[in-house]
Order: sequence, then structure tokens, then C-alpha cells
Amino acid sequence: PSGSMVSSQALLWVPYCIAVVMLESCSYVVRAQQSEYLLVPILMGCLAAIMSMYLLREDCTSAGGYAASISRVSGSIFFEGYVFMFVSLVTVAVYILGRINFIQDHKIQRLADKRPRKAGRLLKSGTMAVKAMKGRLTERCCASDDVARKRCDMVIRYAIILVCITAVVPDRADNCDLDPSAGSCNNRNMRTMHFIGIGGGVSITLFAALARAVLTTMELNADGSCSLTMKELYTTDKGKRRARYALGSALLAALAALGFLVAFMVVLADPEEAADMHLCILYDSRAACLGELVPRRWYNLTVAELGAWPCEWDDAALVTESPCVNPKCEDGDVLHDNQLRIVCEFHLLLYWIVTLLCTVMLMEDAEVWTPIAQGAGNWDSKPRGDGDGEGRGPRHENPGKVAPENPHPG
Repeated sequence: PSGSMVSSQALLWVPYCIAVVMLESCSYVVRAQQSEYLLVPILMGCLAAIMSMYLLREDCTSAGGYAASISRVSGSIFFEGYVFMFVSLVTVAVYILGRINFIQDHKIQRLADKRPRKAGRLLKSGTMAVKAMKGRLTERCCASDDVARKRCDMVIRYAIILVCITAVVPDRADNCDLDPSAGSCNNRNMRTMHFIGIGGGVSITLFAALARAVLTTMELNADGSCSLTMKELYTTDKGKRRARYALGSALLAALAALGFLVAFMVVLADPEEAADMHLCILYDSRAACLGELVPRRWYNLTVAELGAWPCEWDDAALVTESPCVNPKCEDGDVLHDNQLRIVCEFHLLLYWIVTLLCTVMLMEDAEVWTPIAQGAGNWDSKPRGDGDGEGRGPRHENPGKVAPENPHPG
């Protein structure tokens, strides 16, 4: 048991630390607003600490002996977990969606600021201005690149919403497997919706995010072909290294997320989870623990299925432990396998978030702050005197005084 405990803890904390390092290094390298990114390691770190203390314990008082997913634990054992998961996912989702909107709004504003001017006045024809903005846009990227970016952004938005909605769909334990005459079970339908939504939403988001990251750095070559040379987007080697680092981080995080998704839904797809009436650690009385308070038919179904009632009462239990446990929860590595599955689900969500954040940081660096920096450099390099060539008139330096010392001489 101690070896299982160590491996589960290591699988929890080592990938978590790697993900935090990837996220922090990416936010350090690229140019992006980074204050809100601190929420991710804090929220996910709190969840990891809770899992370490309550789900990865080495005995059968651990919730991992009775449930094999964060959703099952939250929906049937620690009900406060659903509130925490909902707040965490919605907070991260709102932030990511807000950053995508910020990038698009800035892109529109930047193109609007570049619309052609004549003698200091805007051209009266709105059609000509729109054509000019479209021409400037396609000079830097492929003809269909902007449309593809918008489609990727739309897919990312809807897939994030799908994950958030289905992730908080209740996955509660039930007794349906013990009773052949139970018929349709609503909890099973909710569970199916939950896992299909998470798996599908995460997969779609990952591929859309990677496609968006590639499209962000894609440019049009002189011969009409597309490439990732970034000669027009980034004019310095430092800028190109920033983009490549963010793109590489997003790719590695996406591969890790897909790996944990496969482990969660394929490798460990058939967990042994306790029925609702066999969640022994929830019983706080001897009679309830020994099955004396459940209907006799339920008790007989349990005996027919398992051979005996699974819960046992321990009068010598410590005050920090549950006196009612299933002492056979470790048989067949059930406890360890369930804990590994919970950890894989946690890292699936963690690396999914890291992929999205690295992609958003790359988008913000390439489409917001780099154009601003290049525009400032171009402004400084323009000759002063007869104007800037766009109808704004001559540029004057501020001498450092608010007004002349004597505005009315003589």
C-alpha cells in the first residue's frame, strides 16, 4: 500500500510542477498580460492539495477506494467539490474567452487605425476603407488565414463552454447494477453525458487551439506559398524565439493532455466503483454501517452480488478517520487504480488549460503587443517636418514645459 501511495502522490505532483513551470516560463517569455494567469496554478494547486490529503490516502478511508473520478467523488462523497470545480472551471473559461475577445477587438481597432487618409481627412467611401484594411491584412497572412482564425476562435469558444457545462453534470453513485429489474437509470445517462462532453470538448479544443497557434504564425511567401518563417510578423530573432517557444509549449501540453485523456478513458476505462449504498465512509453509525437501515431487499441483493455486506465498523478508529470502511477496497489494486484514474483526470484538465493559455499568450504576443511595438518603432523612425505621410501633420517634440513662460510678451 505504501508503494501505491508514493506512486500516486508522485504522479500527482510531478506533472503538476512540470505544468506550472511550462505555464510560468511561457508567460515570462512572451509579451502578454500575465496577472490573471496566476489564478491557474493557485486553483489547480488547491485542488491537488485536497486530492493529496483526502483521495490519495493509503487506506480504505480514502475516497479513492469507492470512486474513480473527480466527478464521482464530488457528486457522491465530498459534495463541496462540485462548488469548487464549478467556480474553478468557470473562472478559467471566462478569463480565456475574455482574452480571445480582447485580441479580436484590438485587431479590429488596429486595422481601423490604419485605414487610408487623404489630406488629413478620412476617405468618405467606406467600401474603399474596408478594401484597404483587407488588403493590409492579406499582405501578411494567407488569403484564407483570417477566416480560418475566426473559425478556430469560434470552435474554441463553443468547446470550452461544452467542457464547462458537462464537467459539472452530476455523476452520482447509484444501485442500478445490483438490481436487474431497475430498468433505465437516470444517473447512467447523466454519467454518459458527462464523459462524452468532457472527452469530446477537450479533444476538439486541443486540436482547434493547435490549429489557431499555427495559423497565428503562418505567413505568405513571395511565391504564394504559406510557411512559418515569421519574417513579416517578427522582425527580430528574439520575437521569433518567443513565438516558437509558445508554440512548442502549447504542442507539448496538448500531447500530455491527450495522453492523460487516453489513460483516463481507455486504459483505465473499467473502474470498480462502489454502489451508492456501499459508500461506507459516509456512514456515521454502527447500524447504518452494517446495513441494518437499508431495505431488506437491498441487503439481499448485495449479499447475492458480493457474498456479504461490504462495510465494517471499527470501534477503535481514530477521531480523524472514518469508523466505517470497506476493508477489501485494496483487493485487486482497486484503490490504487481508482486513485491513478482520478489523478489522470486532474492532469487532463490541467494540461488542457495550459494548452489554451499558451495558445492565447502566443495570439496576444503576435496580434496585440508585437504590432504595437512595431508601430512605435515605425513612428520614431519617420521624418519630422512635413507630416507623417498619413495626413496627421508635422510631429512636434514636447519641450518639457506646459506653456511658455510669458504667453503674452510686450
